[in-house]
Amino acid sequence: MATQTDVKAVTVSATGALKIGGVAATGGAAGSYGGGYPRIKGIYYSCATGGTVAITDGGSGGPTLLSIVVPVGAACIWIPGEGIRCNLGDPYLTLTTAVGSITIFYG
Repeated sequence: MATQTDVKAVTVSATGALKIGGVAATGGAAGSYGGGYPRIKGIYYSCATGGTVAITDGGSGGPTLLSIVVPVGAACIWIPGEGIRCNLGDPYLTLTTAVGSITIFYG
């Protein structure tokens, strides 16, 4: 049976590094996160206009892990299975909408 991890959350309102893994959060080597790699488990968003929410791995130029079109309003999106694994370090969030806030659940 797979080992479960504690689920944590970070709330942001602008484009930038999520600071949930890698050098920005731990001061260690890229990709270090308490002996493993962070996994994105879910997203809650609230936005005034529709747009796109994208998460890339290891910075703004990294590979895209998730890109979703979000409508006006608020919703919660749960990632199935073990979540999305971030292999390259701290994930980076890009917003192309007027987001009041976005909460990323990870573990």
